[in-house]
Amino acid sequence: MEVPQSVPFPKKTSDYRIKSSSYGLGLYANRNIPKGDRIFDDSTEFLFSDVEDGDSLLFDSTVTASKQCGEGKVPTRFPLSRDVLMRTHGVPKLYPDSTNQFSGIVSWNLEVPVMLMNHSCDPNTSPTSTCTATGEDIATKDIKRGEELTSNYNLQYFDYGPFFDQCTCGSSNCLGQMNGFKSLSDEEKEKILPMVSKAVEAMHRAELGDGLPVKHEQIPLPPRLPCQDTGKIPRHVFPGPSHALAEVAVRRHDNDSNKFGLYAMKDFKFGEEVYSFYCQDWYFGGKVSIDMVFASLQLEGDPAEGTVIRLNPLECASQNRDGTWICSGWDSLTTHSCEPNLIYRHTQSEEDEDWRCTFAAKEIKKGDRLTVDVNCNIWDRSDCKAVDKCNCGATTCTGTMKGFKFLTNKAQEERKIMSWRRESPPYSGQEKLGMALSLRIRDQLGLVSSSNSSSSSSSSSDSD
Repeated sequence: MEVPQSVPFPKKTSDYRIKSSSYGLGLYANRNIPKGDRIFDDSTEFLFSDVEDGDSLLFDSTVTASKQCGEGKVPTRFPLSRDVLMRTHGVPKLYPDSTNQFSGIVSWNLEVPVMLMNHSCDPNTSPTSTCTATGEDIATKDIKRGEELTSNYNLQYFDYGPFFDQCTCGSSNCLGQMNGFKSLSDEEKEKILPMVSKAVEAMHRAELGDGLPVKHEQIPLPPRLPCQDTGKIPRHVFPGPSHALAEVAVRRHDNDSNKFGLYAMKDFKFGEEVYSFYCQDWYFGGKVSIDMVFASLQLEGDPAEGTVIRLNPLECASQNRDGTWICSGWDSLTTHSCEPNLIYRHTQSEEDEDWRCTFAAKEIKKGDRLTVDVNCNIWDRSDCKAVDKCNCGATTCTGTMKGFKFLTNKAQEERKIMSWRRESPPYSGQEKLGMALSLRIRDQLGLVSSSNSSSSSSSSSDSD
């Protein structure tokens, strides 16, 4: 049985928020963006070309939610299909042709989040690069927070796409229609040709007879793997860490291993932010495994598009204060160590955000495997038999990965007096106890800091 996949699409980041507009859904600036600045700093941008009927964009992790917008609200899911990909929201991309018979192969892909930008003949964004790993859109004018982000569809589409005969963008230079680059006058084509996508340029050159023809086909990807256990393993498409401009990478532990981990791509100083990551509630309350599927690689060395890693929430997920299991994408590939080199700053304000950060708990060298102390993040995961004993090799190894509850009194006390930076001062006041522990663990221990407001928790952690 093949299982449909979902593609995570953040409803809100520091860059944008999704809102209902007169054209359906649209992207709106969530910050003031000066002219010339990159539009998306921490968004999840990626391409993926194996969309099938039944797949969906996941704006929210509630799996039983309605697929309809209704009353101007953003849906929790947006159903995908090959028709959606090729007629309304997909973007044609040019891939190399190994036979040299064509100037390239045009294949349709999804781009998150730019696929939800609406058209304007006087847009406030413009593409500057084909590399989504470094951000491909800049502001063409000063953009105020709350203003809709728009793009010129004629830069991305040649003669097929989300066209409409009459343009109603309302700009002073509105062309009155939007039917792709091919429909423009020669003067209009010459004006925007330096800014068009490689796919549009190739199709234009071919039409003029200045280049080889293009070939139109969907680039084949590895087949979807049949589920080997319950037959109900959901597929979740996640971009690799390159998309967050993180200096980390997903790598196999060795050439012969099918095990993946997260590795540093540069040196990090103690206390330095290592990476940020996007997270959502885990499917079905954290009761099922998921197949994490990597989107197309953006930098050399990224996992190949279609790479599948099966994730068991009891083995790799974290928990919020209320017990909700969290799916954190490639962050889930960190390895446990009783002397980790990564730490999460646990505050209520952090848990309230979909974007979270990790910091260096010690100096990290380029090439080091990135590790976290599961026993500082989880109270009890004894239900997972695969993570019973710890053999991390640390001099202070606790011998268990079952959670804070199963540590010795000595190991618990050592972790209670650590700051979120993993220092052990000790502290002079009870209000700072447990700052390296998750809020759920603090609640179980009845620590003073666990009952503080989000603002006081943040200020306490920031002053460590």
